[in-house]
Formats: sequence, structure tokens, C-alpha cells
Amino acid sequence: MRGMGRKKREYTREQYEEAMRLLQQGLSPYKVAKMLGIPESTVYMWKKGGISPAARWKPRPTKELAYVSGALAGDGCVTAVTVRGEGRIRYRIILRVKDYEFAYEFSKCMATILNKPIIKRPKIVQGLWDVTYDHKAFYMWYKSIYGKYDRLREYVERDGETVRAFLRGIFNAEGSYYRHRRPHRRGYEERITLTNTDLTLIRYVQHLLLRYFSIPSRLTSYRPKRYRRWYTLVISRRASIRKFFEQIGFTIRRRQREQW
Repeated sequence: MRGMGRKKREYTREQYEEAMRLLQQGLSPYKVAKMLGIPESTVYMWKKGGISPAARWKPRPTKELAYVSGALAGDGCVTAVTVRGEGRIRYRIILRVKDYEFAYEFSKCMATILNKPIIKRPKIVQGLWDVTYDHKAFYMWYKSIYGKYDRLREYVERDGETVRAFLRGIFNAEGSYYRHRRPHRRGYEERITLTNTDLTLIRYVQHLLLRYFSIPSRLTSYRPKRYRRWYTLVISRRASIRKFFEQIGFTIRRRQREQW
């Protein structure tokens, strides 16, 4: 039969809002469709009050969303999976980590964001705690802002609490705390690090630390053979490390500093 198997095109909430903005300025559906690359019939349907993309859920700048955004920037991912035998697509938000505290905190935040029951006991996949939520609207939103930190800023930098939550999320995902006895010297050497291949992300985190918490840091990089370059943010001053643990901290217990 004609049309069988044709994949239905999806549109983001941002595309819908931009189309409505242009329509409100007096542009015709034909012109808006040409400008945005969307079928005129779709724009006309939106104008007449048809169902808009992701209409049932809209992101709001909360500390839970900021935490999840930080975690996804590190260890998580969003993906669209076709279910075998059903022919339908599931839009999944996934986090797989080895620390239960991290998995539980992520699950609690996702449940709050999506107004869903919390997954209290994540399943174990390949030795890792697996937290998976299905939600098309969240998937569409996150894909539309992924890697676009100028757009992510409105959800992260609403206030100090959202900034703190974002930083805790990404440091739980990609951060580490090291404390080693200095050879042939008194005392310990310690530092907090954050490593990622996305230099723009690392610089954004560096900016947030300095602007909102007055925590300076430095950047280093290295490139293993046949791999992409890795960038590392380093916090090494004792006063800055103390401030990090007092004002941001890790959810993961093994990364918390035991005593000062």
C-alpha cells in the first residue's frame, strides 16, 4: 500500500515556537514553512491550534533539570530505539554508572522532572547501575540543546542552586578527587579534576566555577594514540578544594573528602 513504512518526521518544541513567533509577526504559513524547512501543511495545522510538539512537557530551569543536564553531559546519553516486533520508537534517557548513589540521585531528579514514579532500584547491566527513562519530549528537548551551551545557560544559570546542581552532576559523572602523600615531603598533595573530550564544555565549567564560586582552575590536555584529545580541568589550591567540597561536593561517597 502506498505510504506504508514511511517514517513520520519529528519536530522540536523550539521549531514550533519559532514558527508561532513568525506567524504572530504576520508572516504567512507558506513563508514560515520556506524559512524553517517545515511543510506548509504542518505550519498551517499549528496555526489552527493543532497538537504542537512536546506540548505536554516543557523544560523549566530547576535544580533537578540542571543536575540531570550535567550528568548527561558526562556519563549519560539520549537515544531513539526501534522496538523489535512493534515498529514503534522509544525515546530513552540512559545513565549507566558504577556508583549506586549517583544512579539513585539521577533517577530521583528524572522522576521529579518528568513527574513519573522513581526507579528506586536500577537494574545492573554489564556490571553498571542502569537508569533508563522513556520520554519523547525530554529526548527532543535535549537533542535540540546538546552541545549548545549558550542555550543550556538559561536552564543552568537561573540562580546559584541550579549552577551548583549542574556542577555536581557533571563532577559526579566525569570528576575525580585525588589525595596522595608527597614523597620525601610532609603532608599530602590533592586535587580535583574533570576530564572530557569537549573543550567547550570544560571551559564552560571553568567559567561557572570562577564566576559563581570564585574557584580558579587550570586546563591541561593530552592525546592518546589513535584517540581524540582529552581535556582536564584541575583544581589544586587547598582553599579552592575546601570551597568546592563545602559549596558543591560529590554525591558519590568515595569521592568525598573525609576530613580537613
